[in-house]
Amino acid sequence: MRMVFFCSIAIALTACGSNAATSAFRAGSLSPTCGPAGGSAVRLVLADGELTCETPEPATHITIWAQGTSLDEVEIARAHGAERCIEGACASIVGGTVHTLRAEADRSEVRWSLELADGAHDEGTAWVRVCAALAHPCR
Repeated sequence: MRMVFFCSIAIALTACGSNAATSAFRAGSLSPTCGPAGGSAVRLVLADGELTCETPEPATHITIWAQGTSLDEVEIARAHGAERCIEGACASIVGGTVHTLRAEADRSEVRWSLELADGAHDEGTAWVRVCAALAHPCR
């Protein structure tokens, strides 16, 4: 009986080993933007609620700017910039990845695993609105 109890505690402690809490970000938008050199880039905004293509960044968000015209896979080290803001207090994202898992009509499912400058970690998945119909700002 003691052995079973000990194993249960060991399994529970192993499961708690990650410092990533359940992400507050459940939706977002992906839109074209200009990169730092005037080239094409995309802007992913993750939020705790639905966004339209015209919604400005809410006070609580993750924003990632990446080179190119799509978001298949982005390593944060190669992104133009990335930040996580909670109620307006922002921290730089210094590492991690963002992947597009699948696309359906005007939405894509993205998965992220991000490391913040303060050592915190944020990971999750969300369906984001793809705003490809907007005029590209670099043209």
